[in-house]
Amino acid sequence: MNALFIRKAAPAITAALAGKRLRYVLEAARPSGPVFLFRMEAPAGTLLVSLRPNLPCVARLEEGKSPEGKESAAAAKLARLLEGQALVRAYAPAVDRTLFLEWESGLATRIDLMRRPILRVLDASSVLLALPESEGKSGGGLPKTQGADRPDVLHFDPEALPAMIDDEESAQAAILGRVLFLPGDWAEEWFARARIAEAAPENRRPALVRAWRDLVDEHERSNRSYLYRSGGKLHLSTIAPRTADDSPETFADPIDATGAWWRMRDEEVLIEDSVREIRSNAAREQKRLRRLLEKQQAELRDAERAPIHRKQAEILSIHFGEIEKGVSEVVLPDPYEGGAITIALDPAKSARENIERLFRRAKKGERGAEIVGGRIAENERRVASLESILADLDGVRSEKEAEDLRARVGSLLRPEKREAPWREKIKKPKERSLPVRPREYTIAGGYTVLVGRDNKENDLLTFKIARPRDLWFHAAQAAGSHVVLLRDDPKKPVPREALLEAAAIAARHSKAKHAAKVPVIYTERRHVRKPKGWPPGKVTCAREKTLFVDPGIPGE
Repeated sequence: MNALFIRKAAPAITAALAGKRLRYVLEAARPSGPVFLFRMEAPAGTLLVSLRPNLPCVARLEEGKSPEGKESAAAAKLARLLEGQALVRAYAPAVDRTLFLEWESGLATRIDLMRRPILRVLDASSVLLALPESEGKSGGGLPKTQGADRPDVLHFDPEALPAMIDDEESAQAAILGRVLFLPGDWAEEWFARARIAEAAPENRRPALVRAWRDLVDEHERSNRSYLYRSGGKLHLSTIAPRTADDSPETFADPIDATGAWWRMRDEEVLIEDSVREIRSNAAREQKRLRRLLEKQQAELRDAERAPIHRKQAEILSIHFGEIEKGVSEVVLPDPYEGGAITIALDPAKSARENIERLFRRAKKGERGAEIVGGRIAENERRVASLESILADLDGVRSEKEAEDLRARVGSLLRPEKREAPWREKIKKPKERSLPVRPREYTIAGGYTVLVGRDNKENDLLTFKIARPRDLWFHAAQAAGSHVVLLRDDPKKPVPREALLEAAAIAARHSKAKHAAKVPVIYTERRHVRKPKGWPPGKVTCAREKTLFVDPGIPGE
């Protein structure tokens, strides 16, 4: 929207609201930015005035709609000064994006009271809200316009242009330096109609002069308003555009045109917000997937070394008695390929622990190579899909298109991590949010078994998470994790199969995990006590029973 349109719209506002009295003032937030709502006594008399410079500062009417807003300090001050006053006229005394609303007499002595909030609004948007011309103050107290020595658009003489114009860029520089408040849509139309890029150097100046005079004549004769896009930007003008992206929308009433501008701009802002959010979600997920792919590709490389890990573990087993404790590598004969082989060891672990570590890595690699390969392929597909969505976001023109892309991104996002079901059963909010991440298993009968990861977590699991009638397990006469079997119905007996599986888990997470048979005690949690002063993880229990089990995890 430009200053010339404001000048054309002012009479329409006067015709609609002249003589109508102001009932109240509200401040409202729209997607496009904040506005003042002046509610007049007319049936459809809502006058909107923008507070931001990049929005049209012409007011518009909302037919048959009740304004929604709040009573801000600025709105209250305007209301105190203007309530009950009748609007005399709306006018634009200069082509500088300023709209004056002139009210009936009686405000002249109150100009100083209004000066501060009015000037604040002026600083933000070049909009003057309710100052009559009086007491010799030009424009009701408007600050002096910068560059007032230059003529405005309608009074510019194109003959003042340089005789020689090299190209369109030099033409723009010459014009912008000579015209005050040149509207962007006029500049585009001017150069499009002059076609100076195609003209010979000696014909460029005459072409610009003719095009300029055509524009001014068309503006003076025009009784239409045109709403259109050019280069993706929304324009509201008094001249029929030739540079529009699509066919312009034509209005006989500038107030209707302004209303359409606001609706389209509000939709644009909502779409921009949606696109920004979708882009952020897609880019964040793409970044996460790329980090995950790097990790998975490293896992795949490690998985491909599974035969080497198994071979090293078997060679260490053959020479078990020759391995010294605390060494970081050993050189042993290779019975498979001949010669010698160097095997790296963890000096902090015993020979048996190093052998077990290599066997575990071999087993994990053999089992995981195919799985990890499938995950890599799937994540690469998701990254490519997100790349396509990010490219499509640049062409979004409607909320439906944005919602379609939002749905596509949603289908590619990692599902939100749900709170573990056992946490949902905890009644106390403080205990529900405790920083515990116990290992979790599901065993026979659908029971959930939780395993503490360290001594501090063992205490939290036993005394904060577990309920009195839940079952507590621990390897007998061996250090290990606290294990809790959660019971939904304390009156219902736990099947023996579930007890044995929970006991096997407790044995597996203890220092006795290498034994053939491990005694495991269990009792209800209410019989577990922690004497004062005992270190984390150390407890005493009563009424315990014992099960002898093979250490293991169900399903492995």
